[in-house]
Amino acid sequence: MTGWRAALFGLVLTAASGASGCAAPTLPIPPPTALVSSPDATGFVTIMGQADPSAFVFALDENSQAGVISHATATGTYTIRLQAAVGDGVTVWQEIGDRPSQQVNLTVR
Repeated sequence: MTGWRAALFGLVLTAASGASGCAAPTLPIPPPTALVSSPDATGFVTIMGQADPSAFVFALDENSQAGVISHATATGTYTIRLQAAVGDGVTVWQEIGDRPSQQVNLTVR
């Protein structure tokens, strides 16, 4: 290869390798909608709402550190029962693959 051809070949390889390493940014996953009930006679609350149909939905009682994982239905609805007391903070979020959403913070009333 002549000097200019080698330089051009190197420039093309550099540009190609830089383009393949450039990925489009991933949009954040929105948090699920979530409503929490008051505790029932057995001390459980019901958390329900809408999530992505392919998502796992997580609910964590911040006070007791107890949590439940559920999967959204094909229409995106979910229902979780979690032992919690009045005044407890409950955090809810969804994950699609290994990408978590923002969290929703609720207070049991």
